[in-house]
Parts: sequence; structure tokens; C-alpha cells
Amino acid sequence: MKKALLAVLLAAITLAFTGCGQIEDTNGENNFALQTITDENIVEGMNVVTFASVRTSSGNKESLSVGKLSGVLDLYNGNASGETVRFAVNCDVTAGNARLVVVYDGKIVHEFDLHEQGQSFVLENAKGDFALKLAGESAAFEVVFEVDE
Repeated sequence: MKKALLAVLLAAITLAFTGCGQIEDTNGENNFALQTITDENIVEGMNVVTFASVRTSSGNKESLSVGKLSGVLDLYNGNASGETVRFAVNCDVTAGNARLVVVYDGKIVHEFDLHEQGQSFVLENAKGDFALKLAGESAAFEVVFEVDE
């Protein structure tokens, strides 16, 4: 009985560390472009698998650090009624493939650089749903963002 329990435990740990459900990075370590996830997947959303993630917030500012992510993660969702929405982003992707985008009116309207601090984007007279989304294929990253509605 102990051996069977130990085997199940080892199998579970192995699956956790090998990233069961992760989308592999197939285009090399210096190419961060998505290979599998499409714009449609990003806009409509898809399942996400993360490993070693920490999310913190202080006021309007949020920080997320992930050791490995595959899928599409909604970082922020909002609904505007004619106001200006400001996004401020610091992003650093260190492995895998990724895209950090703003989705509005069913379309990707802005893409942030994956290795830049102090980025911003403004939606003027926004009406309806919008989101800040990160798509990743075995992506390791840290992102700090603030959204002001």
C-alpha cells in the first residue's frame, strides 16, 4: 500500500513539474512570437495553465510573476461607459512565447512590448467591455500593470 501511494505521489509531482497542459515553445529561446495561440483564441479566451505564479496588488497597481504559463490569462476586465481608460504596463518575458494585448470591441487594439518598462496606452471614449490579456506558450514573465477607468 505504501509503495502504491508513493508511486501516485511521485507521478503527481512529476506531472506538476513537467507542465502537464503546457504549450511547448517550438521557435527557440530568443524568439518570443506565439506559434500556436491565435488572435481569435486571445479575443475569445482559452484555458490557461500556470506554474509558480505570484500575484500581488497595491491600490490600482497589480504585479504578476509566473514561472510558466500556457493559454490566455485575463489580467484585467472592465466595462466602460464613455470614459477614458488608461493602461500603464511594465513587462519582462524571460522564456517561452507571449503577447500582452488590450482587447476592446471584440478586437485586439494594442500590443505591448514584451521587454519594456513604462509603457502606456489610452482608450478614448470607451464604451463596452475591454480587457488586458496575456497569451503565453510556456512563458515565464513578470508584468506590473495599472488600469485607470
